[in-house]
Amino acid sequence: MATIKDVAKRANVSTTTVSHVINKTRFVAEETRNAVWAAIKELHYSPSAVARSLKVNHTKSIGLLATSSEAAYFAEIIEAVEKNCFQKGYTLILGNAWNNLEKQRAYLSMMAQKRVDGLLVMCSEYPEPLLAMLEEYRHIPMVVMDWGEAKADFTDAVIDNAFEGGYMAGRYLIERGHREIGVIPGPLERNTGAGRLAGFYEGDGRSDDQSAGKLDCAG
Repeated sequence: MATIKDVAKRANVSTTTVSHVINKTRFVAEETRNAVWAAIKELHYSPSAVARSLKVNHTKSIGLLATSSEAAYFAEIIEAVEKNCFQKGYTLILGNAWNNLEKQRAYLSMMAQKRVDGLLVMCSEYPEPLLAMLEEYRHIPMVVMDWGEAKADFTDAVIDNAFEGGYMAGRYLIERGHREIGVIPGPLERNTGAGRLAGFYEGDGRSDDQSAGKLDCAG
């Protein structure tokens, strides 16, 4: 397997010049650049991803931790993230922890060791042990999704406006003349489920007597 020294020797330049050409970290004359790339092609040289990441301080990789896979739309989100990562030249490292705290810890540790450039965390609930664990990795740029209300100041968050969604659903059905309405908002111990149900009642806009035909079921 060819090394950077082999490329430098073939192109009659220093290894430092080869590194600058590959990483685009300094101006190199066009003739020299062409010689380096020709040598790389002839020798089938492939730069070490690990060495390059240490040099330029990024790995072109993103870690995505799904703490559970209960939500059907998680798969759609993961697919969209992977597609965008690929289009931008990034590798997606996926960890599915299935609500297992030790697996969550192991995946976070592995992603940190691989020096990912950022972390995406998908979790529909956030117990204190998970929050404490995530805070240990606050040095890595992090975005959490599906949290409902933000619970930490060390990360950015994509927050689902569950209340507004429930409100819009309630108004939509009432305005179209529906009166006996069933509601399945999701588990009420989670902010998203409780928010949807509260929003629905607000959007419904009827008194308890008028709403006797309603049925709500957590789950």
